[in-house]
Amino acid sequence: MSKDLNKRLYAFSMFDGYLGYFGSGTRNASLVINMLKVHEDYMLKVRLALEEVPVGYSISEPVPYSKDGFIRQQQTRLQSHSHPIFTKIHDRMYINGRKVLDPHMLTLMDAEMLAIAFMADGSRYVDRRWEDSKPSYRLHLNDWSYGDLMLLKKSLKDTFGLEVNTRKKGIRYDLAVPNAYSNLFEETIDVHVLPSFQYKLGR
Repeated sequence: MSKDLNKRLYAFSMFDGYLGYFGSGTRNASLVINMLKVHEDYMLKVRLALEEVPVGYSISEPVPYSKDGFIRQQQTRLQSHSHPIFTKIHDRMYINGRKVLDPHMLTLMDAEMLAIAFMADGSRYVDRRWEDSKPSYRLHLNDWSYGDLMLLKKSLKDTFGLEVNTRKKGIRYDLAVPNAYSNLFEETIDVHVLPSFQYKLGR
């Protein structure tokens, strides 16, 4: 398996993906991703990676939950067939049922992986109080431990020269790219951000 394919599988699993065992007697894990239907280009990217493994998958469109009166956008659910590669990633990425940062993943960190993290878990913020305010960017990795965030923070500094700050969110933390580094962040991920996610770059 190529390093690029291995990187994509790690990134899809780590950011907005879930690895689990489905069905009694299943020996290997499967990858599950739920994404708004408008992000079909992201799902295509995942499907192309799975076909390269190769491993089969199914696509479905769950009925949006509406019993609370809110109208939700249609989602697409992708579930791969079980495969040893996902078992390997699962065993490195989950400890006692909780997703953790696998240090091996950081050896695969590049601009595409950062872009996948941003598309799955990122956002853009502009302080409207100032007319010429530059944007800042956030990675909403609130389920990660503080230690995992610090490891990722160091990796982004070492790999891209990118400074990020930890930001307290209730009892958890996430990461914020300060205004001074917003241009570097955009330049780093720009070519890998898919069309349906360009709005996250203010386009």
